[in-house]
Amino acid sequence: MPTTYRFFLRHLLGPAALGGAMLTALAAGADTPPTAEPLPEMLPSPLGHYLASRFAQEAGDLGAAVDLLGFALAADPDNIQLLRTDYNLMVSGGRMSEALGLAKRLEAAKALDGVARVGLAIDRAKAGDYAGADAYLDGIKGEGLERFLKPMLRSWTQLELGGLPAAQKALQTLSTINGFEPLYQLQLGLLADKAGEAKEAGDHYAKAMQLASDQAFRMIEIIGNFDLRQGKTKEALALYDNFDESHPHNLLIPPLRKAAESGAKPQPLVASSLDGMAEALFQLAVLLQTEASNDAALLLVRLALEAHNDDPIYQALLADILDAQNRTQEALAAYRAVPPDAPYGWQAQVKVGEELHRLGRDEEAVAFLKKLVASRPDRTEAAIELGDVLRSMKQFAGAVKAYDTAIERLGPPRPEDWAIYYFRGIALERSGQWPLAEKDFKEALKLQPDHPYVLNYLGYTWVDHGEHLKEAIKMLQKAVQQKPDDGFIIDSLAWAYYRLGQYDKAVVYQEKAVSLEPGDSVLNDHLGDIYWKLGRKNEARFQWQRALAFKPDADRVAPIEAKLQHGLGPDGSGG
Repeated sequence: MPTTYRFFLRHLLGPAALGGAMLTALAAGADTPPTAEPLPEMLPSPLGHYLASRFAQEAGDLGAAVDLLGFALAADPDNIQLLRTDYNLMVSGGRMSEALGLAKRLEAAKALDGVARVGLAIDRAKAGDYAGADAYLDGIKGEGLERFLKPMLRSWTQLELGGLPAAQKALQTLSTINGFEPLYQLQLGLLADKAGEAKEAGDHYAKAMQLASDQAFRMIEIIGNFDLRQGKTKEALALYDNFDESHPHNLLIPPLRKAAESGAKPQPLVASSLDGMAEALFQLAVLLQTEASNDAALLLVRLALEAHNDDPIYQALLADILDAQNRTQEALAAYRAVPPDAPYGWQAQVKVGEELHRLGRDEEAVAFLKKLVASRPDRTEAAIELGDVLRSMKQFAGAVKAYDTAIERLGPPRPEDWAIYYFRGIALERSGQWPLAEKDFKEALKLQPDHPYVLNYLGYTWVDHGEHLKEAIKMLQKAVQQKPDDGFIIDSLAWAYYRLGQYDKAVVYQEKAVSLEPGDSVLNDHLGDIYWKLGRKNEARFQWQRALAFKPDADRVAPIEAKLQHGLGPDGSGG
């Protein structure tokens, strides 16, 4: 189960941080006379704090990383690299006022980089000083990510300073970037929309839709909002219907359709140039998250929220990024901040249950998810998550009931629903209901033929029950072909050969399985059994000792101890 970490100074200040004080103390040693003057208090070194901060960053604890780096910066306040790193960490951690102070220190040192300039530009734009904001943005060099940041943000400051032609000119450099055309047209549409040029905005929005190979929800939301403000309710609803067709059962469109059908005229999603700057940052953050550049995406979405914190989609993206970085406590808070009735609200609520589980707050997670299941009888997601949590808690009967609820709500199963049957099959098997479990595994294979995990579970269980061994071997061979580096799947194939008495084949696969998962108790136990059958009794006992050392489940301890004492009996138990 994933865990969260909280680093305290005494845990982080390792040899590099404490080395100077430790060496001084050792030098004084036992030869120091009792009456000697006490040593002055030794503070940990700036380098030690810096290294400890890096360690905390890598472990995903940005709060500790910021605090530790602050010590290093206090000792070396003019260090530009420390200032820049601390600024980025402050922004990533959402400590924007402190980040702004650091940006001003970088400005005083004439050492502003692109991200710090963006922070200062947002601060000026929030004060209504678009000329000041534009001056900061104009100083961005335009390399790497800044190649996109500068024109997208400056188009909005230029809109305030020189009108739509100036804004379009500022954005022009993006028009030639291959693959960027839909986003370029969307930005032009937003700029024209804000400038009151409705026809021009509509033309750009239509072009963005035409160029997009996969129309993202945000594009649909923006253009639907525009259509509704123009009184084009039919067009907006048609847009939503098309998205529904290409993304069946999505949770995003229903809130938009409900709002459209109410007849109320919505407010624009981008109502000011500051909102436009926020939208540009958000769009780039989405692109970076898609490319798995979560650190940079986190910086941008934090800056977007600083510019415009009222859009739930920004909050949802922040939560997803924090979740991807395993910053579970922060992700939980971010998901809770997404309004439940927003387009991403239901997913965020389900994720609250998942994050509670990841934090080890299982009873709280179960209670929360049960309420969600009852609140939306038309949805399966909360019931599936509830089943997953209960299964991890080994409450298999309760997990089966939760999966039952999800499957009742599914309607005709689709290929992507294979996992629900697979997980219900596991819960059924673990609760002693093998005939029903076997049926679910077969249904999962119907929906997703030859899926390696389903092949593995069904094949291994057949082997363990002594059933359909030849068919199980074929299934497990298919699974191993697809997952040649999965030690647990290879273990299943080895165990099948063992049950067939083909010990020479079994040992080859089992040794590979243990090499891939050396700390697993079951795999070491299996290898011991195979060694025993091959007459390699000392090696067998060694593996059984390892199996005990790796903390097997309670019901496996006595059988392993019996094998250590008496060897392997004819029935495979301690003889």
